[in-house]
Amino acid sequence: MSVYLGIDLGTTGLKALLVREDGRVCGAGYRQYPISIPVTGYAQQDPKDWWRALRESIAEALDGSGVQPSDL
Repeated sequence: MSVYLGIDLGTTGLKALLVREDGRVCGAGYRQYPISIPVTGYAQQDPKDWWRALRESIAEALDGSGVQPSDL
């Protein structure tokens, strides 16, 4: 059975979700990252934080799910 990986890159955090073909959720992960507001009306983020959050949230979703990366 295939497992799908959903990724949501939001304003303050990244979510990863593992879902089986039948719709059952089998794993989830979430990591926050900072947002810098140097002056009013400006917001900045470091893409390295997005990358770190992606790797860590996927690892969290896989941990204990019984899903192998090759199943995705």
